[in-house]
Amino acid sequence: MEYSEKIVVAVIAASVSILVSIVGYFTNRFQTKISQKRFERELKNKYTNILYEKRIDLYPTAFSISSKIKKFKNMAVLSQESNNSEF
Repeated sequence: MEYSEKIVVAVIAASVSILVSIVGYFTNRFQTKISQKRFERELKNKYTNILYEKRIDLYPTAFSISSKIKKFKNMAVLSQESNNSEF
């Protein structure tokens, strides 16, 4: 069986086209994954920065509250000690 030159050329062109399409598909998939990971990393970094900024904004309030709690606990301990020493 002899194949005509046109059929051989068409088969070779189709094979090359399919190969290029497969390579392009996997390259595009790889680039998409890299881009998605980069985006997720940037989003996480932005979220972390916002979280740090909020913490810094709230530290004075938190220290004020914890200072009041500590003073209250110290007063409670002192009053309990004074009540224990009376007996």
